[in-house]
Amino acid sequence: MAYNARVLDNSKGKSNLGLQPWVKISTEAPPTLIIHAKNVQVDDVRQLMAYALTLNEAGVPVDMRLYATGGHAFGMRPTADPITREWPGEVRQWMENIGVLGRSRSDN
Repeated sequence: MAYNARVLDNSKGKSNLGLQPWVKISTEAPPTLIIHAKNVQVDDVRQLMAYALTLNEAGVPVDMRLYATGGHAFGMRPTADPITREWPGEVRQWMENIGVLGRSRSDN
């Protein structure tokens, strides 16, 4: 899932991190990396936390990187926020860690 907005069931109050009934997490879901800027006005960080907790409870490997700033849809455009410089490397490292990519030569 590249964009997991609106998965949190807000009907149960702010302290509840349950997902919407239509969201189904399989124990066969692939390892997941979540990268999020907390200053996003569109989606509260609780959306991602709820999704990550549910993946974890299903036994799915999940990693989460939270940045204080970066905004919505930060992508790869350069900004003053560290997220735009760091997230591509975070993804590469994560993919190496789970065995999807081989280690880079500089790491050997």
